[in-house]
Order: sequence, then structure tokens, then C-alpha cells
Amino acid sequence: MSAGKLDSRRDGFRIEDRIAQLLGPRPGWEYVPWAADGESGYWEFMPSENGKSGHAIPTTVLNTDRHTGWIDLLPAHSRTTPEPIAVAGLAGLRSRLGEFEAIR
Repeated sequence: MSAGKLDSRRDGFRIEDRIAQLLGPRPGWEYVPWAADGESGYWEFMPSENGKSGHAIPTTVLNTDRHTGWIDLLPAHSRTTPEPIAVAGLAGLRSRLGEFEAIR
């Protein structure tokens, strides 16, 4: 909203709510309501944390204003934070969930 790319706060909340409806019922996904003051909540795929590759940071889904899909995914990682993967909206997230959940 502050970047001027959404028409209303309602649109932003609608995106967040739809992500919650998709990820909430799926096993392994946990919502983190905030990390620090002023930050938005995000979703983590807990099975990717300390998985086969020993990742310290799990696969993470977060909202963004970097692109009009509004969703970024950070693959599980241990050291350097990888570049976020731009997700093409909720349909893109839904269609790629199997791929994203396999990142361990």
C-alpha cells in the first residue's frame, strides 16, 4: 500500500487471507505473525528447517511489492540469503507448492 501499487488495504488483506487459506491446512506450514517490530508476518515450511541439507532457515513465503504477483519465496538456506523467487500470485503459488515443499 505504501508503495502505491495496491488500490486499497482490503486488496492487501485479501492476498494475505488467500495465502493463509492455501497454506494453513497443509502439513508443515506455520505462520509467523512477525519477526520484529514493523515487519509483516510470513509463512515457513518447517520440514525444510534442519532437513537433509541442515538448513537453518526454512523455506519462507512472504508478501512483497517487488512485482505484481505480490508473493516471494525464499528457499531454505543456511548461510547467504538466496535471491527471492517471484511467484505469480496465488495461482502460481498453488501450482508450484510441490516444488517449493521439496526444497530441503
